[in-house]
Amino acid sequence: MAKIIGSAALAPGGDSGTDLTTKGDLHGYSSENTRIPISTNNFSLLADSGTALGLKWAASPTSILSAQSDLLYASSANTLARLAKGAAGTVLTMNAGATAPSWAAPSGGSLEQLDILSLGSAGSNLAITPSSAYEADDYSYFIIKGAMGTVDGGESVRFRINNKSDSNYQSNMILNTAGTLSATTEDAQNSALIVTSGVAVAANGTFQFVMNLLFSPQNATNTFRPVWSISDTWDQEGTSPSDTQQSTGFFHQNSITELNKIDFFLSGGSNFTAGSNIRLYGVTKT
Repeated sequence: MAKIIGSAALAPGGDSGTDLTTKGDLHGYSSENTRIPISTNNFSLLADSGTALGLKWAASPTSILSAQSDLLYASSANTLARLAKGAAGTVLTMNAGATAPSWAAPSGGSLEQLDILSLGSAGSNLAITPSSAYEADDYSYFIIKGAMGTVDGGESVRFRINNKSDSNYQSNMILNTAGTLSATTEDAQNSALIVTSGVAVAANGTFQFVMNLLFSPQNATNTFRPVWSISDTWDQEGTSPSDTQQSTGFFHQNSITELNKIDFFLSGGSNFTAGSNIRLYGVTKT
């Protein structure tokens, strides 16, 4: 068989080649010119001073990744391994022995829409009463999205939880009225102040807010105290929001274990406009 002369792989001063017998063979050198046999499909040629030829064939990413969405990792030093794609919705984590990545269900909570109420016609309250109570042990917190309007205007919006009218509600509010900041506090009330008439002032006007409702554990009693905070509530009249309000509050009673009703109403007993609505979301603990 013909020999290849002058290959860059030949020993210095060598004038003869080495027989290549198979498609893909390469010229190499150990103590003399020699043949490097072709290897497995998709393997790569690597330098390795511990071998006779100083080279070796080894698995490459292409040879290891065999399916769509496979991931590559090191199973040990300088050793490639394949992690097949996980099931839909799973997240990448470390296995129990901390030796390799693996797929697992998310350990954090997920957001669920629990209820929605929209008034088909004007009504005096916006209330959600679930068919089965939402247990505080099952949820990290709740989110309530409110979009409301008032028929008459000029009344504040108030809130009750679980139909409780004990004088245990406390509210703290910061108001931005035409660029001037002020504050108001209510204590020992039978309902909580959510929106003042400063925002709900316009007849048939609309306003929105987002409330976070947390059930705070109370020592070793295995019960909870509702605590809430409300993002900017703003009047949507005009081309841009005008007066805004932020508030926090809590129900000063430690006997709550579930959410079985949320109720919004106007201080003067007037009606919310048709289309006023509240949406209730829950963030699960697991």
